[in-house]
Amino acid sequence: MKKLIIAIVIIISISSLSIAQDCIIPSEIKSYDYNSTKAIANNKDWKNDIETDSWLFALSWSKGFCDRYSGHVPKRLEHQCLNNSMGLVIHGLWAQSDKAGGNYKKHPRNCIDAAAIDRTLIEDYICIVPGIQLMQKEWEKHGTCDFDTAEEYFATMNVLYQQLNIPSIEDLEVYEFKSPEIIKAYFLNINKDIGLNKNNVVIKINNKNKRLSEIYILYDKDFRFSKTKY
Repeated sequence: MKKLIIAIVIIISISSLSIAQDCIIPSEIKSYDYNSTKAIANNKDWKNDIETDSWLFALSWSKGFCDRYSGHVPKRLEHQCLNNSMGLVIHGLWAQSDKAGGNYKKHPRNCIDAAAIDRTLIEDYICIVPGIQLMQKEWEKHGTCDFDTAEEYFATMNVLYQQLNIPSIEDLEVYEFKSPEIIKAYFLNINKDIGLNKNNVVIKINNKNKRLSEIYILYDKDFRFSKTKY
């Protein structure tokens, strides 16, 4: 079984969780099948079927991301950037290998060229992983090496997301142009009750406008907070 033992424990608990859907779910949901086999053959992607040693949970600051497309929002981003107002959302859960040695191309990736995820799953999670193409690519690229199904992968991300104290849009707007140290201190302060500390978190800043881009949270193989390698 590729699925981690800890994932089994997490998945058992999801039936008791409610997934926040404070957004408008698209009325038209078209399936999207990322052809990782073709992408790899054309040197546009790569595959690493190697053991996972830890996890990186990436949260994206939606307002900063969407402002890049203020002139023209692509159709694939309309749900996130036009039809809803979103704050800190999930970018993905990325398997990490100790053997990567700082090379991001050496982490587990694209173990299976998976079929398109179904509409029900998209509806369940598109308010926290805000894009059909995003969901499919995250599942294929970062989930297929360790999880048997897309349902297990997204359910695990949901559990991790729900465990965190996610700041409101209004609260995070106060800090989005602050230094990485100030943003980290704020995020740690609102999550101190769950044991998050400075060694578990990395703040990523957009180099062009010095604005918050993403928040990375590091976990060990068993999804316990882990010391960051970044």
